[in-house]
Amino acid sequence: MIIDKSQRIFTIPNILSIFRIGILPVFTYIYLTADTDKEYFLAVFLFFLSALSDCFDGMIARKFNQITELGKLLDPAADKLTQIVLLFCLAQRFKFVWSLAFICLAKDIFMTFMGALILKIKKRKLNGAKWYGKVSTAYAYAVILILLLFPRLNPALSDILTISCEILMILSIVLYARVFYDMWKGEA
Repeated sequence: MIIDKSQRIFTIPNILSIFRIGILPVFTYIYLTADTDKEYFLAVFLFFLSALSDCFDGMIARKFNQITELGKLLDPAADKLTQIVLLFCLAQRFKFVWSLAFICLAKDIFMTFMGALILKIKKRKLNGAKWYGKVSTAYAYAVILILLLFPRLNPALSDILTISCEILMILSIVLYARVFYDMWKGEA
């Protein structure tokens, strides 16, 4: 019996995605219970291991023809779970991270809903991420990384970083709303 390559389960990229999901409870425990710089460093190290495996899983999947249906689900699930865990952990130490998490979630829901709606009704889809979406996402990752690397960051500075990130996210949502409106009207 020949198995379609896209139906395989135990490929290196899938194992890396499972590793990323499995490391999240360990990261969470270490980060939330950390008292010393060494403990924070260990949590950050685990996060970097996860990020490194994320970089390699897609590359390996493409280069060695190990793209699978399971991998198409596992990789984005591991990405979202990692984002959720990071925001949850950071929200325990930095007050405005809860609202940032809410705005990120609202943006994801909005983008998914509008993309699906326009695809279903108008048979059109967004042609990739727009520059402002990429900028807001990159800035969010930078803020999250700074907060992760510097758990004792001055509260005023962490508030400025987080609030500026929220503003960029909201601006991105507004600009995407305009794109979706134009798509709906048939102008984009």
